[in-house]
Amino acid sequence: DSAKVVTYKAKADSLRKTWESKRDSQITRIKDTAVRAKVQARIAEIEKHRTEVKAKVDARKAEIEAKIADLKAKIEKLKTDKPAVK
Repeated sequence: DSAKVVTYKAKADSLRKTWESKRDSQITRIKDTAVRAKVQARIAEIEKHRTEVKAKVDARKAEIEAKIADLKAKIEKLKTDKPAVK
């Protein structure tokens, strides 16, 4: 399962790099510098928002994983503390 995740992330990164290079080549073709600056500013704003969302998702993921680990530890403790039934 983790191998699939790694493969998926590699493909996503590859696509993102391709899209970014295509986007950048389109931006360089814009003659009007004011328009180019607006486009670049908007892209920077979107990238900032994307980074913020990714950080929130990663933080939530870590929180959920910690809760899962805590619950698993509680289950194991209950299994070991359970008295033997005759």
